Amino acid sequence: MHDRIVADGLAAVRPLVLARLRLAGRIAEHKWLLGLPISDPERERAVLDRAEAAASCRGHDPAIVARVVGSQIDASKFVQRALFTRWTDDPWTAPTVAADIRSLRRQVTAIDDALVDAVGAAAAIADDPGCAARVRDEQERPDDALDAVHRTGLRLAWAAFCRR
Repeated sequence: MHDRIVADGLAAVRPLVLARLRLAGRIAEHKWLLGLPISDPERERAVLDRAEAAASCRGHDPAIVARVVGSQIDASKFVQRALFTRWTDDPWTAPTVAADIRSLRRQVTAIDDALVDAVGAAAAIADDPGCAARVRDEQERPDDALDAVHRTGLRLAWAAFCRR
């Protein structure tokens, strides 16, 4: 029974992690075309503050929510840096059009809002002695069509879930 609860809790987080990670490339395209930096500490802080505030309002542990959302930001920046490197090395692969950043940010915000509840509901798993093994299983599940860059990003996205 305990194993099923653990698996179910992580299963609710996984699609959100993947959805956010998949937006990283589209965000990178926008930044590339406008010559914007990958890191935006002010925006990143605002995203973390919003997630922590939402967690507190909804009765979830803001510390784990902030850790997990922070890992999502780190994973996204990793993917964006890798794409920038690819486009610098092979300019003919660089994007020529990009999605509207406002639309992308709305999608990221919706994912982060859902992550607050999913992570909040799964927070007990973070203290479970088997957390690291469970997270590793989620990181290594073969059912996602992820390239090597996104696979590494996925590992980063889960990096801070466990407290131990």
